[in-house]
Amino acid sequence: MRREELAARKAELEARIAAHRQRTAQAAAEWRESVRPVDDAWRTLVRWKVPLALAGGAILWRLGRRGTAQAALKWWGRGLGVVEGVRLAHKLLAGKSGGWRDRGTA
Repeated sequence: MRREELAARKAELEARIAAHRQRTAQAAAEWRESVRPVDDAWRTLVRWKVPLALAGGAILWRLGRRGTAQAALKWWGRGLGVVEGVRLAHKLLAGKSGGWRDRGTA
């Protein structure tokens, strides 16, 4: 009798685990669907990052040769350096080569 009880308990637990996995997969699919526009916008921004940075730098450079444009260019360059430094630190501390992109969906 004990063996049958254990087998029934095991079957119940396996059914609960399967149901939980199904709910989790459904919730993950809903989440991916709801954040898809944000992800698409982010990919577009990343794809155009370098041309936008170059265009912004060229516009600032053409604004004039006064101190304001050059100061803005200096801060622009510093900002890019800080962003790249943060990305590098994140990669090193996370121990992964691609940061958040290396995280799996499972």
